[in-house]
Amino acid sequence: MDRNIIEPITTAKNELKHLVAERRWELALAHLNTIQGQDDARKENPNTHLTIYNDSLFYNRAPFQVIEALVQAYPEGILKPDRSGRYMIYPMDLAISKIEDEKKRNEVVKLFVKTHTKCFEYCTNVSFQEALVKCDTEVLKYILQSNPKFIHQKIPIFWYSDIWRNPIHVACSMDMCDKIDLLLSFDPSQAQLVEEDSKMLPLHLACHPYKRGSIFKLETFKHLIEAYPHATKEKDAKGRLPLHYACGGASYRPGNYNLVGELLKIYLEAAQVRDKRKKPSSSLLDLSNKEIPMQIYRVSKQAFL
Repeated sequence: MDRNIIEPITTAKNELKHLVAERRWELALAHLNTIQGQDDARKENPNTHLTIYNDSLFYNRAPFQVIEALVQAYPEGILKPDRSGRYMIYPMDLAISKIEDEKKRNEVVKLFVKTHTKCFEYCTNVSFQEALVKCDTEVLKYILQSNPKFIHQKIPIFWYSDIWRNPIHVACSMDMCDKIDLLLSFDPSQAQLVEEDSKMLPLHLACHPYKRGSIFKLETFKHLIEAYPHATKEKDAKGRLPLHYACGGASYRPGNYNLVGELLKIYLEAAQVRDKRKKPSSSLLDLSNKEIPMQIYRVSKQAFL
């Protein structure tokens, strides 16, 4: 691929740059469909040596059709980074972080991956984290099909973070159920991945509510258990089973009562297992709560009392 890359042209005169700066998108689109426009797409700023691809404002402002025309005019530009700062920033980094419209972001990311299937290897690790959070499941599937190794690649939870997680841990901690199902479909063994510091499995994280009132799909929870049933018996660094978190989080996420029921089906004795603070999970569940489904109440009462 490198042998066929068209070298960018360094010149101060750039009609495309002016049209983009003035947000004259119809003229910019028409210009990109000319030979001169295609040359302009490859022109570097004489001082910064950057192209339109490296303009952080361009992606959010420009219509998708203009971005698409730029890619058609100079596809190799997707792989050209901005080296002026402390970190190299690639066009994919900018597209994911700067585009506010969800539909356009999905379209641009898919366009970039379709044009250069390995383009995620030419961007920062945090971009895959942002793609996991911001892009829809269809686009994420497209990314993983092109870059299957990302399933097991640890990613920072945000820019400059010292905390790195596997994608399955990020998805479970944020109740991203459709994406959990997608990740498991690529490799069910991800359900066995343990976080280095917390010693939590994906099932532990799934039981811990992301925020008050959030929803974790019961079918996705069952998929996690099916992928690794022994996770119901695994303790984390605090000596807690997934059941501890399912019980403790029930007041924040009412759907946790159903998760409690699923866990007890596999490991009824978990109700009496104590963590490092000598607390059994039974001490964390309020059986007087009227929101508990009757079937779950009966199973829980049998296990906890």
